[in-house]
Amino acid sequence: RIPRDHNPPPKGVCLAVDRDLAWVKLEQSRLLCDLCEEKRQHPWALEPRPAIPPFPEIEGRDSTAILNYMDPLSASSEGAIVNRAAKLEEKALLAAGTALDLTSDQRLRVRARA
Repeated sequence: RIPRDHNPPPKGVCLAVDRDLAWVKLEQSRLLCDLCEEKRQHPWALEPRPAIPPFPEIEGRDSTAILNYMDPLSASSEGAIVNRAAKLEEKALLAAGTALDLTSDQRLRVRARA
Protein backbone atom coordinates (compact mmCIF):
# COMPACT_ATOMS: atom_id res chain seq x y z
CA ARG A 1 0.00 0.00 0.00
CA ILE A 2 1.35 3.42 -0.97
CA PRO A 3 1.02 6.18 1.66
CA ARG A 4 -0.94 9.29 0.66
CA ASP A 5 2.05 11.60 1.02
CA HIS A 6 4.18 9.40 -1.26
CA ASN A 7 5.44 11.24 -4.32
CA PRO A 8 6.31 8.97 -7.23
CA PRO A 9 9.64 9.60 -8.97
CA PRO A 10 9.54 11.83 -12.04
CA LYS A 11 8.76 10.18 -15.37
CA GLY A 12 11.77 8.53 -16.94
CA VAL A 13 13.46 7.86 -13.59
CA CYS A 14 13.79 4.18 -12.83
CA LEU A 15 15.20 3.27 -9.45
CA ALA A 16 17.60 0.33 -9.53
CA VAL A 17 15.98 -1.17 -6.45
CA ASP A 18 12.55 -1.07 -8.10
CA ARG A 19 13.93 -2.70 -11.24
CA ASP A 20 15.66 -5.43 -9.24
CA LEU A 21 12.56 -6.04 -7.14
CA ALA A 22 10.46 -6.33 -10.28
CA TRP A 23 12.96 -8.82 -11.70
CA VAL A 24 12.88 -10.87 -8.48
CA LYS A 25 9.09 -10.88 -8.44
CA LEU A 26 8.99 -11.92 -12.08
CA GLU A 27 11.38 -14.79 -11.35
CA GLN A 28 9.38 -15.74 -8.28
CA SER A 29 6.18 -15.93 -10.27
CA ARG A 30 7.85 -17.92 -13.04
CA LEU A 31 9.27 -20.42 -10.55
CA LEU A 32 5.91 -20.76 -8.83
CA CYS A 33 4.28 -21.44 -12.21
CA ASP A 34 6.94 -24.07 -12.93
CA LEU A 35 6.32 -25.65 -9.53
CA CYS A 36 2.58 -25.77 -10.15
CA GLU A 37 3.14 -27.36 -13.54
CA GLU A 38 5.52 -29.90 -12.01
CA LYS A 39 3.00 -30.68 -9.30
CA ARG A 40 0.29 -31.23 -11.89
CA GLN A 41 2.44 -33.44 -14.12
CA HIS A 42 4.25 -35.39 -11.38
CA PRO A 43 2.36 -35.12 -8.08
CA TRP A 44 4.34 -37.96 -6.51
CA ALA A 45 7.73 -36.30 -7.18
CA LEU A 46 7.22 -33.47 -4.68
CA GLU A 47 6.09 -35.62 -1.77
CA PRO A 48 8.50 -36.48 1.05
CA ARG A 49 10.53 -39.57 0.36
CA PRO A 50 10.10 -42.59 2.64
CA ALA A 51 12.80 -43.09 5.25
CA ILE A 52 15.68 -45.35 4.27
CA PRO A 53 15.76 -48.43 6.49
CA PRO A 54 18.85 -48.75 8.69
CA PHE A 55 21.75 -50.81 7.42
CA PRO A 56 22.14 -54.27 8.93
CA GLU A 57 24.65 -54.64 11.73
CA ILE A 58 27.95 -55.98 10.41
CA GLU A 59 30.62 -57.44 12.64
CA GLY A 60 33.98 -59.00 11.99
CA ARG A 61 37.41 -58.23 10.64
CA ASP A 62 36.32 -56.19 7.57
CA SER A 63 33.23 -54.58 9.08
CA THR A 64 34.61 -50.99 9.00
CA ALA A 65 35.45 -51.17 5.29
CA ILE A 66 32.06 -52.66 4.49
CA LEU A 67 30.20 -50.04 6.54
CA ASN A 68 32.20 -47.23 4.89
CA TYR A 69 31.33 -48.65 1.47
CA MET A 70 27.63 -48.98 2.30
CA ASP A 71 27.27 -45.53 3.89
CA PRO A 72 30.21 -43.23 3.05
CA LEU A 73 28.52 -40.09 4.43
CA SER A 74 28.39 -41.44 7.97
CA ALA A 75 31.89 -42.93 7.93
CA SER A 76 34.44 -41.32 10.21
CA SER A 77 37.52 -41.96 8.10
CA GLU A 78 39.46 -39.30 6.21
CA GLY A 79 38.23 -40.69 2.90
CA ALA A 80 34.66 -40.09 4.00
CA ILE A 81 35.43 -36.42 4.70
CA VAL A 82 36.83 -36.10 1.18
CA ASN A 83 33.69 -37.81 -0.16
CA ARG A 84 31.48 -35.34 1.74
CA ALA A 85 33.44 -32.38 0.36
CA ALA A 86 33.19 -33.78 -3.16
CA LYS A 87 29.44 -34.25 -2.78
CA LEU A 88 29.06 -30.67 -1.53
CA GLU A 89 31.09 -29.40 -4.49
CA GLU A 90 28.86 -31.37 -6.85
CA LYS A 91 25.78 -29.85 -5.23
CA ALA A 92 27.30 -26.36 -5.52
CA LEU A 93 28.06 -26.92 -9.21
CA LEU A 94 24.54 -28.19 -9.82
CA ALA A 95 23.07 -25.17 -8.03
CA ALA A 96 25.23 -22.76 -10.03
CA GLY A 97 24.31 -24.51 -13.26
CA THR A 98 20.65 -24.28 -12.35
CA ALA A 99 21.00 -20.57 -11.56
CA LEU A 100 22.74 -20.08 -14.89
CA ASP A 101 19.91 -21.84 -16.71
CA LEU A 102 17.22 -19.93 -14.83
CA THR A 103 18.22 -16.39 -15.77
CA SER A 104 19.05 -14.36 -18.83
CA ASP A 105 20.27 -11.39 -16.75
CA GLN A 106 23.96 -11.01 -17.61
CA ARG A 107 24.95 -9.89 -14.09
CA LEU A 108 23.43 -12.98 -12.52
CA ARG A 109 24.87 -15.23 -15.20
CA VAL A 110 28.35 -13.90 -14.42
CA ARG A 111 27.77 -14.59 -10.70
CA ALA A 112 26.56 -18.11 -11.47
CA ARG A 113 29.59 -18.82 -13.66
CA ALA A 114 31.89 -17.62 -10.87
